[in-house]
Amino acid sequence: MSKSLSQSEVKNVLLDDDAFVELLDAFEQRSISEECDGEDPGFSSWYRMALDTHIKNNSTVIDAFQESPIEKIFLRSLLLGFVKADPFGLVIHQFGRDALQEVEYFREYYGRFKEFIAWWERRQKPFSEIEAYLDSELIAGRMEAQERNYLRHLTFRYYYLMMDHSVHLTIQPNFPNVQVDGRGIRPDLYFWSPERSEFGLIVECDGFQFHSSPGAFSKDRKRDRVLAIRGLRTLRFSGSEITNTPVDATRDILELLWKEQGGWLQ
Repeated sequence: MSKSLSQSEVKNVLLDDDAFVELLDAFEQRSISEECDGEDPGFSSWYRMALDTHIKNNSTVIDAFQESPIEKIFLRSLLLGFVKADPFGLVIHQFGRDALQEVEYFREYYGRFKEFIAWWERRQKPFSEIEAYLDSELIAGRMEAQERNYLRHLTFRYYYLMMDHSVHLTIQPNFPNVQVDGRGIRPDLYFWSPERSEFGLIVECDGFQFHSSPGAFSKDRKRDRVLAIRGLRTLRFSGSEITNTPVDATRDILELLWKEQGGWLQ
């Protein structure tokens, strides 16, 4: 993550809000410098705006949903890892009551959006005119304001930035229909893909306080089996691994996602 910081120092930075913002900005500026080297000023300005918007959106969701120091360390380390490896490679996408059902709905809507983009390109229309076209659909009453705002996000991510192969992350998703002992479960992290319905990875952060008893150990294994039946692989990290070696934990996740997604990381 940073050659000048030990893992212990990285942990302290991740827990300190001001220090983390400073480090995240340094990672972002390095990415901008590498991507925009030799590019014209117009592209450089646009890239800087797009990347800053994307990273801040991800960081805001992390701050809203992390519930413990371990989660803060883990999620912030993961964000930095993605900014370094592939700054547009991660989309944090939150859901409400049923994450698996809402992912399927998103995939269906995303598929229709891609069909719309293919239709637009067949008409050989400039990409710069797509927002004006969607606004005209809203004005004509063929679209609700909520859908127009939603399409603005999709257009930004999957048309202008071409983030089709990005990994999506949902923090603490609700799985009411994936039950253990008659109760729905809520994993820590759920990685998924808009384009690949067969891909799903659960990551659990196991603090010693809640996962050390024989009963908790048995329940964790039962959860893993139930998730595996749904096609969801589980990767577990102990609280001490996350706290003491956050860089290693992040590297392990990135390497696994890289293999699962067919080498999408830069």
